[in-house]
Amino acid sequence: QHLAGYKFKDQADPAGNSRSQTDEKTCYQIMQAKGVDPEPGQQDLTIRLESVRKPMTTLIQGKPQLQLHPRCKLLRKGFMGKYFYRRIHNNVTEKYANEPEKNQYSHPHDGAQYTATVLFGSALTTSKHDSDFFKPLKYDNRGIV
Repeated sequence: QHLAGYKFKDQADPAGNSRSQTDEKTCYQIMQAKGVDPEPGQQDLTIRLESVRKPMTTLIQGKPQLQLHPRCKLLRKGFMGKYFYRRIHNNVTEKYANEPEKNQYSHPHDGAQYTATVLFGSALTTSKHDSDFFKPLKYDNRGIV
């Protein structure tokens, strides 16, 4: 309603294409019935994390290339420590789980990562120098050009 004329590209958790135990439809099928056509997001956790970390630490005209809107409260809290790796208690060495802890903050972070891999991930998987890729995105009245 508020974004008429804009084009959207939807990324989603690849697990959403699997049938749930309580329904015959997948999450993707339910979204498609509502007019949303998701594509499975990148599964490689390292690329997902770096697709967010790199543009948040790459300055363009003195500002991070990727910035969060002030209303993104769950993502902001996640970045402040609520999105974390669970510590595995071991008397010999300090160890952490291989994947982030699943909680109310991990799901929005996963979603942001799936989107970030589309916007920024190619810069992480190519041999070109970062400056060739991490330039300001160009926008027109319908979104990213």
